[in-house]
Amino acid sequence: MNFIECIVKDENLIIESGGQKYELSIPCKEAINNSKLDVVMLGIRPEMLTEIQPSAVKNAYIHQIKFDVDVLEPMGADTVAIGQWNDNEVMARLSPESGNIAGKGFDLQVDTSKAILFDPNSGLRIK
Repeated sequence: MNFIECIVKDENLIIESGGQKYELSIPCKEAINNSKLDVVMLGIRPEMLTEIQPSAVKNAYIHQIKFDVDVLEPMGADTVAIGQWNDNEVMARLSPESGNIAGKGFDLQVDTSKAILFDPNSGLRIK
């Protein structure tokens, strides 16, 4: 699981990736509002960060961002891409056939539909 500290803005989460800022929409907007927190920890699994999937159903929780990849590690059935969001190490899970290479400006698909939020002070899940 990736854990990334994010600023909350208008019920969305702000991340910086590839030198750009992005607003990520998440399904638990009511929980964010009820928490009254300005900063939360985003928990998101590596398999929710993939190469662009043309067949993915387009909805508010599918985002396309630039991702600077520091390391690509072939793992057999998957390839793990390691980069940074908000100065936190992030791992993405890619298909070995994706043809991606380490470097700047890699296109990444982010699915926040199953994202989990945590209070950065207590570590408790925000529900």
